[in-house]
Amino acid sequence: MTTAEGHAVDGLRCLRTGVMDHVVLRAVHRAYRTAVVTFTPQSERGHRLRDVALYFPDLPSVSSEQLFYLLYAQSFCEPHEDVASVSQQASWAPAKARLNRPLADFESFAEAFHCARGSPMNPERRCTA
Repeated sequence: MTTAEGHAVDGLRCLRTGVMDHVVLRAVHRAYRTAVVTFTPQSERGHRLRDVALYFPDLPSVSSEQLFYLLYAQSFCEPHEDVASVSQQASWAPAKARLNRPLADFESFAEAFHCARGSPMNPERRCTA
């Protein structure tokens, strides 16, 4: 794998972390969906998450599903990550790759943001760890 900055990342060295990132994304997404459905007004219980409306005045056009992905991505923010050093030495990929690869492999993300089929965030082939 190569980062946007052109640094090569050793996929075998980062494999364990990559698999964990995929597994964790699915687990926290399931927990979020359960919490949103559980804690919405009684009249909305039992509906699928995309039918549940969370409204935030400062984010009027963000769905509850999109909100999950925004909050999830926030956890990967690295203001001054040394991508070259991480790519060469760490047992994990740089933050951008750790975020984008699992999201691209998660069909729910592509649905939430209406990513075109075959685009980088909605590839034809996905890894289903």
